[in-house]
Amino acid sequence: MEHKNSQSGNALIYVLIAIALFAALSFVMGRQTDSSESGVVADEQIKLYAVQLIDYTAQVKSVVEQMSFSGTFPEDLTFFLPGDANYESEATHLNIYKIFHPAGGGLNLANLPEGVRAGNGTEVDPVPGWYMGRFNDINGTPTAAHDIVLVAYKIARPVCAAINEKITGTTAIPALTGKARNFFIKELPSTPVHIDSTANGHGGSANADLIDTSCAGSACEGMPTLCVSNDTADVFAFYSVVGGL
Repeated sequence: MEHKNSQSGNALIYVLIAIALFAALSFVMGRQTDSSESGVVADEQIKLYAVQLIDYTAQVKSVVEQMSFSGTFPEDLTFFLPGDANYESEATHLNIYKIFHPAGGGLNLANLPEGVRAGNGTEVDPVPGWYMGRFNDINGTPTAAHDIVLVAYKIARPVCAAINEKITGTTAIPALTGKARNFFIKELPSTPVHIDSTANGHGGSANADLIDTSCAGSACEGMPTLCVSNDTADVFAFYSVVGGL
C-alpha cells in the first residue's frame, strides 16, 4: 500500500513539473511572438510613412502643374501662407499666383507626422517640417533655371531609407557634401522661413545648386527626388522637384 502511495506521489510530482515547464515554454513563446509582431508592425508603419510623404509630393506637383495649365509660370508662383502679410494683398502678387491661396492653387501645407520627425521636437535652425521654395537648380531637370523644390526636413532615418527603397530599390542614403539646409531651405538671419520664392537661401545667401558632385560618389546624379543626409549624416531630408522652367 505504501509502495502504491509512493508511486502516486512521484507521478503527481512529474505532472506538476510538466505543467510548470509547459507554462514556462508558453510564456517564452508568447514573448517571442509579441516581439516579432511588434517588429512587423513597426516596419509596416515606417513603410506607410514613406508612402504618405511620397504621395504628398505627388499632390503638390499636381497642384503646381494645374496652376501652370491655368497660365501661371513657375517664376510667377509665390508661396505666402495664411497669416503672412502678403497672403491676401494683391499689391505686388496676384492671388491667382499663390499656391496656398484658394484663388490660386488652394494647397494645404501638410504637417510631418510625429513618427516621421527626427529628434525631440525642440530642434531649431531650422525645425523639422515641410519646406518649399524656388532657390536653386536641382540636377536631373530640363534646364539650369531655379526649380520649385519641396523638402521634408529632419525626418527619421528609417523613414528616409524606406523612401529610397521605393524610389531607387535600395535603402542606401546618399550623403551631401554640405549641410542639407544650404541646398533646400530658405532662412532669414535667425528665424526659419518655410515658404519663400527668392534666390536667397539659408542664412540669406544663395542656396547651392544640387549638382552631380553634391553627393558623395555622385549618388544624386540625375535624381529630381531622393532622400539624402547632410555631410555628418545626422540630418535626413527628402527632396522633390515639383516644378521648374
